[in-house]
Amino acid sequence: MNTIRIQLSKVEDNMNNYDNGNIHLFNNYHQLVSAVRKAIASAKKSYRGANGELNYQPGAFGNSPEGQELTNANYQLEVAKLATLYEVEDGNLDNMVDYANDLLQDPNRLEQELAYLKYLIENNAFPDKQEERSQLTAFYYLLIRLRDGQKLAVGAAAPGKSDFRVKYIELVANSKSGVELNVTCQDMNPSDFEMYQPIYVRPDALEAERIRRLNNKFVIQHFSNNVDAQVDNDENAKLREQVESEKGNWIIPLATAGIGGVVPVFGLLFTGLDIAGGIGNSYSGSVRAEKQIYKDELVNTADKFGMTVTMTTVTTEQPYTMQITMNPTPETKQILQRWKERSKDSGSTVEFPDLEKMDYIELHKYYMDNNKYWSDDDEKYIFGKQ
Repeated sequence: MNTIRIQLSKVEDNMNNYDNGNIHLFNNYHQLVSAVRKAIASAKKSYRGANGELNYQPGAFGNSPEGQELTNANYQLEVAKLATLYEVEDGNLDNMVDYANDLLQDPNRLEQELAYLKYLIENNAFPDKQEERSQLTAFYYLLIRLRDGQKLAVGAAAPGKSDFRVKYIELVANSKSGVELNVTCQDMNPSDFEMYQPIYVRPDALEAERIRRLNNKFVIQHFSNNVDAQVDNDENAKLREQVESEKGNWIIPLATAGIGGVVPVFGLLFTGLDIAGGIGNSYSGSVRAEKQIYKDELVNTADKFGMTVTMTTVTTEQPYTMQITMNPTPETKQILQRWKERSKDSGSTVEFPDLEKMDYIELHKYYMDNNKYWSDDDEKYIFGKQ
């Protein structure tokens, strides 16, 4: 702690000596450094007994003035970072492009960033600020898609010819209701493509390959509330038509694991898609027939259980491929807890299902099959609305 204290003192001195015309650039970091120094000083004196032995109770630091100051400093830093990432210049998010490309150059740093963003989302970062939470979640899924796109580009390109990077990010929508990003990437640079294509690309596939390698496009849409109303019903009709005609990759891959851990410990953020394995999964043929899960089913489930929904649509491919993920929220946890409480009420006909054998889609189907036995008071108590 003494070594850290000395280093932090040097950093703070350098900040204090920085040109006054630019000191505002470091303001949030200065606040964070100051809070860390106070936290270290507090830890050295506050959690030791008279004989010098450690004497600490869980939660003591988080509830202390120093702990709260550190939490607030970190929060303010994230607010400033998001504001910078979402600065629009000529309709594009140039800062986000630069930051994403920097992360792509350092896989370890990218994984650390993803883990940190996941932690913030899981732990209800930005309480009462839906717009910031939507921005944070959309950026998280953007990085997921870029990480997996880079892996595919490296694996599919000619040896040594991969130059995966983001070219443009257009901000289409940004509000407390959700965020939409249009993203354009390249798998290799144009000069390498011109040398690559005569050897590896058939003449009749040249233009399609040029688009895929130099202007690969996808859309990130994150819906933070009223999900059912925001998703275009025309897309649902188109979705059902394509599934029935055995065309396109419209089926949603759904995790087989149950959600039983959600009630006692709300530690699982992503249900519906195995994020660790990548979000580029698609099903076809017999597998698609086996897992007939339509987009509107998932959207209705998310809307009922207070979940947010993120859709990633690759628009370069024809037909479009879409992946959809449900993100449980603190409201989801509260709904399940109230459902369990109501089932223990002797005056209620509500039963609580065995969550270990269900995913959220199945839970919604269970609700639809059984809510006819519920009273209006049951419905209002569990979901907070009639």
